[in-house]
Amino acid sequence: MDTNNIIVQQFHTGDDFEFEQRAYDYRKFVFPLAFQPNTKYRILVRAKSDGEILKLPMKFWTISGFTEFVSKENFFLGFYYGFIALVVRLFTFFGVALRERIYFFFVSYVFIMGMFQLSLDGFSFEFLWPHSSYIGNHAILVFAAISMLSLLAYANQFLEFYKEGKWFTNTYKIFFGLVCFFLITSTVSGPLYEITYPLLNGISFIITSFFFVGIYLRYKSGHKPGIEVTLAFAFLWAGAISFILSNVNIIKSEFLATNSLKIASAVEIAFLSISLAARYRKNQNEKLIAEQQSVERLEQINKLKSEQTVTLEREVKQRTQEVARQNE
Repeated sequence: MDTNNIIVQQFHTGDDFEFEQRAYDYRKFVFPLAFQPNTKYRILVRAKSDGEILKLPMKFWTISGFTEFVSKENFFLGFYYGFIALVVRLFTFFGVALRERIYFFFVSYVFIMGMFQLSLDGFSFEFLWPHSSYIGNHAILVFAAISMLSLLAYANQFLEFYKEGKWFTNTYKIFFGLVCFFLITSTVSGPLYEITYPLLNGISFIITSFFFVGIYLRYKSGHKPGIEVTLAFAFLWAGAISFILSNVNIIKSEFLATNSLKIASAVEIAFLSISLAARYRKNQNEKLIAEQQSVERLEQINKLKSEQTVTLEREVKQRTQEVARQNE
């Protein structure tokens, strides 16, 4: 609006619109504004949220400045998503070759985490389902819930939480059931969907903290998970804290709100990959040692058989000579 309260430009957009209806073809909401020199304008924004925490940071760019920013941003995002793709392909190969479920749990978690970040960054709506506002609206919550279920399943297998006390396994089952419930509510609309956002954020933070209890119990029982696993969940916990606090404006940082969970998940996946690779190397070393022991046992058996054969031949020869002398 200008100084006379006359509307100069007006835009209608949001998650309920198809991607092609946006004023500018970009994964986030961008509006082409034309300002006349030496003129004052008032910008009015009317926004509504369906449960997600609503933040409206405004940035003004020139066309050249915006283009340069997008180029740099996409360059660094390419590293992140390329790393996710590499991990998925590498450990899928390990899973197929070794036929161990734990690799498929890990690959599922990494893949779903990648889809969650794609939805959070707006890439999935732009390239995967640009004509479905329903999927665009619900994808973030759905993938967030599935990624947490995948992480619970992976942690249960890798850290062997099922071997802990009954109270711990029952708590684990309760958390798993709650996330399943939130997965269902993330597909509906209305008040139930609106409260799913804060509840899923809260339960995700509690579950991430719960992993440290499990790690402590594993250490206490003499089954040390490894420093890589502890660091992985520590980074995930720190990233989740930064992400949640930034989105509720306790930490006033747009960079942390946008990138904290992405950075934390990348470091977490890197440490979990190292840990899983170490597990693979340990299993291969154990198989190699077992094969060497089998070869040594086989050599001992063959040596014993050879000695018994020589002894038997000697006894037969002696007996034959004795019989020959007796016949003489």
